[in-house]
Order: sequence, then C-alpha cells, then structure tokens
Amino acid sequence: MTKHSPISEYTVGFEDPRSPKNANRSVGIGLFILKAMADMGRPGTLGEIAQAARMPASRTHRFLAGMIQAGAVRQDASSGRYDFGPLLVTLGVSALGRVDTVKMGTEALTKLTAETGLVSVLVVWASDGPLVIRWEQGELGTAVRIREGRKLPLLRTASGKVFVSYLPEEKTKALVEQELAAPLHQASGSKTLTMEDVDALRARVHRDGVADNTGESELGIVGVAAPIFGSDGEIIMAISLIGVAGVVDLGTDSQHAKKLKAAADDVSGSFGASPSAAIAS
Repeated sequence: MTKHSPISEYTVGFEDPRSPKNANRSVGIGLFILKAMADMGRPGTLGEIAQAARMPASRTHRFLAGMIQAGAVRQDASSGRYDFGPLLVTLGVSALGRVDTVKMGTEALTKLTAETGLVSVLVVWASDGPLVIRWEQGELGTAVRIREGRKLPLLRTASGKVFVSYLPEEKTKALVEQELAAPLHQASGSKTLTMEDVDALRARVHRDGVADNTGESELGIVGVAAPIFGSDGEIIMAISLIGVAGVVDLGTDSQHAKKLKAAADDVSGSFGASPSAAIAS
C-alpha cells in the first residue's frame, strides 16, 4: 500500500486554480498535525503525534514548538504529552457560538437564568469529554464562576452524567475507566464508584430524563442537567442549572429540574427531535 505524504493529502487544494498561488503550505501542515491530535482523542507524545500525522518526529517537533509559542498547543511539564492550548480552546468556543444549535441553546440559558436566578451552563461533547461553551451568571449569594472552555468530569458533574447516559458507550468507556482509576476519584470524599454504579447511573438518568449532582465535583455546589437531542435522536448538548447546596433544591424531581427538562425539550423539538423517543431508546 502506498503511503501518502500528509503534505500532498492536506494541501491538495493548492492545485485548484481558484486557490492562491502563494498559499503558505506550512499553515496546512500545522493544521494537519492539529487534526491528527484531535483524532487521537487524548494528549499524545511526540512519537504518537508524529506517527498519527505520518511525519518525521523532528519535523513534527518543530511545528509543535511553533504552535506552543502561539498558544495553540501546550505541553505537560511532567508527562511531556502535547494537548490543545488556550488559543484553540478560545477559537473553538467562538466557532461553536456561531452554530445555530448553540445559539438556540444560549437563548435557553438566558431564559432559564432570568426565571430561576440560578447559574445556567451549556455543555457540548469534545474529543476528550464534556466542554463548557456558554454560561449565564445567576443571582446567587455565593459567587459561582464557570469558565468557558472548561473540561468537566464525566462522573462528578450533572452534565457529565448526562453524556455518559446518552452517548454510545464506546465513546465514553475509556474516559469512564480513566476517571474510576484516577487518584482524585479514589481520594474523593464521595462514594468510590464502580462500573456497576455507572450502569445504574445510566438507568436512573434514562428514567428521570435528567441527572443531578450533589456536590461531588465542587464542594458546596449542586447542579441538575438535561440532554438536548438532534433530529437523529442523538445527544448534541447538555444544559444545566447550578446553585448552592442547602440553599436551592436541584434534585431530579425538583421544580427547577422540571423547568430545565421542559426547556431542553423545547430546544430539542426545535431541532426536529423527539426527546421521549430518544430517552426510550
């Protein structure tokens, strides 16, 4: 089987007569490397990224070094692995914000916060787990700041539990196993979960249509989340309400949870989805 250079694969558009004759091929190669990193679904070593991009390690390293300087890539000091940097997170969140589905989800956030006074959050599934892309500050006595671009745990946040419950298991299995084995999880003051607990969690969320979080992720913070489905019945986003423990009831049968579920269903319906059918499946 003939091996193709990533340069020829990624920059084939430069041969198009409509393409600029002075197009910078280095930009295309850099994007090709970033795409290879995204396809890996996790931080990678230099060797892993070079293999995925089918480029020599020395050349891959030069491109990664340049992207680190620009903030597009970061390297973990302890493991040496490379991951996406703050620039890409900012660009990604900005790009998602221009998608119609995200715009409609953002409108739902604004309405929910206005009606409840609680923090509302919109979360999508990234290559390595749930990612916060929008949030609305509520009128809480305690300041709660949810950073856009923040990655969320799967098993210790309401939004994470929603994705665990509605995404195909093969998409979440590796991340779930990593969280169960992580020292932070093992040292948590909450119950140490097992795969049997995760299966029971999925059943509860499918039954209730929402997932709650009683402070496992952030001390003193509670949340409830609901799925938003696309026209194919697959989850595309999660929307959640967040409050202070002991001040607001955000259990799965609370009035706030019912209001959140209704808002999520409205957004899903606008996309042509049938939430009840998706839950039943």
